[in-house]
Order: sequence, then C-alpha cells, then structure tokens
Amino acid sequence: MRALFAALAVPGLLVGGCGGDGGEGRARAEAASPKPPVELNDELTVSHVTQERAVPCQKKELEHRNMCYRVSDGFSTRRVKGVEALMPDPEKGRTWAAVQVDFESPEAALLAEMTEKANKIYIADPYAPGAKIAVVYGGSEVVAVAPIINGPLTSGGMEVDPGLFTDEEARDLVARMTA
Repeated sequence: MRALFAALAVPGLLVGGCGGDGGEGRARAEAASPKPPVELNDELTVSHVTQERAVPCQKKELEHRNMCYRVSDGFSTRRVKGVEALMPDPEKGRTWAAVQVDFESPEAALLAEMTEKANKIYIADPYAPGAKIAVVYGGSEVVAVAPIINGPLTSGGMEVDPGLFTDEEARDLVARMTA
C-alpha cells in the first residue's frame, strides 16, 4: 500500500478543500441524504510538517520524493465520511481528476485546526515546511503526499488535485482504498 498515493506526490502540490470554496453544495446534498461512513482498507494519517531536509532520513522522519519530514499534530483514521473520485469539471475550474476525502468528527475539526495553522505559516513564508501537511496511507513511513496548504480546510474534507490523475487513476485509487 506504500505506493497507493504515489501519483499524488508532486513537490509544491496545493490541496484545495471544502472550506468556503465549493463544498457547500455537497454539504447540502449530504444533509438531505446522509450516507453511511466509509471503512478504509488501511489507516490514513494526516500530520502537520514541522521540518524538512534532503534524504537520507533518520528515525522518526518520513520520506517523500527525496525529502525527509518530521511531523506533529496529526490524526489517524480508518473511517471517513466519504472518499470519491472527482472527474474533470471545467465549470468548477477543475480540468483534471482528483480524489476527495471527507472526514468525520473529530478528525474534521483536527483537519481544520491543522490547516489553519499551516495556512498562517504559508502566508508568512510559502516555502516554510510548516506550510505543509503530510498524508500517509497504509501505516508506512513513506509520505504519500506533502501538500502546501494555501487556505484552511474548514468543512472537514480535502481534495487532492495535483493534475496528474487520469479519470481511471482517480477511480482506481478510490477503489483500492475502499474495496
């Protein structure tokens, strides 16, 4: 499962979210017809990056694309509100496929807190390690993706959209996480 998110690994990747940026319509639709939680096949961990440096990594550091990350302030879960492949939608400004993960409470609140902190750091210095979060899937010590947070994610979800997914790859990733 180590390479599950490998297609997401892009230096400088920005994670868009469901803050005040379009998640409202989905929230209204979910309220009308709530779906049961989704059990993931493995653990998904989201942590705040505190330091980064070039490989080789030392103990307690996570590796991602020739970089080593120290992390803190994280959470892990095997249960999410939802995970779905998003197809290109030029009307919404998305010209590529993406993967949307929506967290349940208390993880949704933790994500908001973590991304608000990272966004404040981003505003002060977009290149600071603290402007990133690390996402690890499958309990490995390899970071799946370490996106820069360009805005707080306050509605409990994140959309990972590096522009590298084909429609099929996004669907396949979600299937591997949930099948």
